[in-house]
Amino acid sequence: MGVGQLFAQVPQAFSYQGIAIDADGEIISESALALKITLLAGSTAGEALYCETHMTESSAIGLFSVNVGQGEVVTGTFEDIDWGINSHFLQVEVDVTGGNDYVYLSTLELLSVPYAFYALNAASGPAGAPGVPGPPGAPGAPGPPGASMGIGPPGQQGPPGPPGQPGPPGPADGLPGPSGELGPQGPEGPQGPPGEAGPQGPRGPQGPEGPPGPEGEPGDEGIAGPPGLAGPPGPRGPEGPPGPPGPGGGPKGDKGPPGAPGENGAPGPPGETGDPGPPGVPGQPCIQGAPPPPAPPGPAGDKGADGDAGLQKLPVLDTPPANPLTHHIYLDDGTNRTDGDIGLRYYNGTSWIDL
Repeated sequence: MGVGQLFAQVPQAFSYQGIAIDADGEIISESALALKITLLAGSTAGEALYCETHMTESSAIGLFSVNVGQGEVVTGTFEDIDWGINSHFLQVEVDVTGGNDYVYLSTLELLSVPYAFYALNAASGPAGAPGVPGPPGAPGAPGPPGASMGIGPPGQQGPPGPPGQPGPPGPADGLPGPSGELGPQGPEGPQGPPGEAGPQGPRGPQGPEGPPGPEGEPGDEGIAGPPGLAGPPGPRGPEGPPGPPGPGGGPKGDKGPPGAPGENGAPGPPGETGDPGPPGVPGQPCIQGAPPPPAPPGPAGDKGADGDAGLQKLPVLDTPPANPLTHHIYLDDGTNRTDGDIGLRYYNGTSWIDL
């Protein structure tokens, strides 16, 4: 009778809690989460007996809780699971955006809570006489470590412990520690005093020819020659014809006005050209100025102070140098470093050390 009442009180579900943490280790607080719960038989790669999904929300510290067995069923029947056969494992997948793009979170073995369900399948008979207690069994093998459920919020920092005793000094012939990081470049030092003046350099090459001097003023105009002789006058042209006679029988009239002058005769041939006069005296030519002498080169200036040496730029390598010497350092692109970041690596004589 009592056993029957116990059966009526066993729920067909058990609680699962976890902390929502993103890929950077930050807590996902007060956000909608989608969970996919799968119960596996026998091992972490065993048969999937049952699968369901849940929609839940994380708290201010990233905590979330669901009841396994009361979600939206994907496959299987929760009540049909035989908890008395084999061990059972709980696989959890999550979508931190509340969708259905699930990402694997963890798989852990169910150790005790759901095994109350086994009593539901056990047949109840009359109580038998108590048997003789058997010898204690050998301790069982330790179970596998449980899957990580995420890191909870950090607790308050405890008080500092007392300082430990100083360790013994290392051997005098021990290997030197790795070189520290290159410090920042120091300020530029003051300029040194000027050096002594060097000897005068050799005479420089002759400079280019200077431009021509200005054009000289023109000379005086020469004396003009005498004018040539005038040519002879041309012949007189022919006389014009007389006018017609007046009418006959009448008295002699008054003398008529003179007739119009006849046309000019053709011009006579030109006279001979006179002898040319003597040529004028030419002006004096300009005297071109001499080019200026080249300027001598100035003395050499003092040598300036040498600048500080620049920083050496290390190449970024994806493979350690072959046959390195002790204390060798190179810049790795992250391929060979444990943190995957670009950084220096130091060879201590036997192996490379990340700095």
